[in-house]
Amino acid sequence: SALEAVDLTGARFRVLGGDGMPDLDYVSLNGLPPGEPAEVPVGTMLQPGGQIELSVSVSFVDYSPGSRFTLVLEVDPDANGEMMPVASVELVNRSPRTDNILMLSRDPSGALVIDWPGELWMLQESTSISGPWSLVSGPDRQFMLVPTQRTSRYYRLLAPQ
Repeated sequence: SALEAVDLTGARFRVLGGDGMPDLDYVSLNGLPPGEPAEVPVGTMLQPGGQIELSVSVSFVDYSPGSRFTLVLEVDPDANGEMMPVASVELVNRSPRTDNILMLSRDPSGALVIDWPGELWMLQESTSISGPWSLVSGPDRQFMLVPTQRTSRYYRLLAPQ
């Protein structure tokens, strides 16, 4: 029997975490929320003995340094609703952070709240802009400063290694 073209309608890309389970937190496909599969365009056909180029936009929506993910192309060859992986590629989150800014606000008591959008950054403080700098102990993403002295304090974020 002659080989026939394969209709890839219904095929999808999906991302699995290092544990083999669907990633629901870090990887976005085609701008969709993490965990949502990206569908292959309707009517995409693979000719017998041929090759086809499929594209999907991959972006990390949260920083997870060194974490490994697998981008999987799945098809339903029997049209019975059971997806079968046919191709995969490993992804590693190595994108640099771009949200290394300090945010300042005041809480109702008047305390100054220093907040930053990353758990791996470390807050340092000094009484001089030129240092020496020391690590501020406390929560990973927020620090509350209750002004009790008139001495100047300087703060900076130390990037993750």
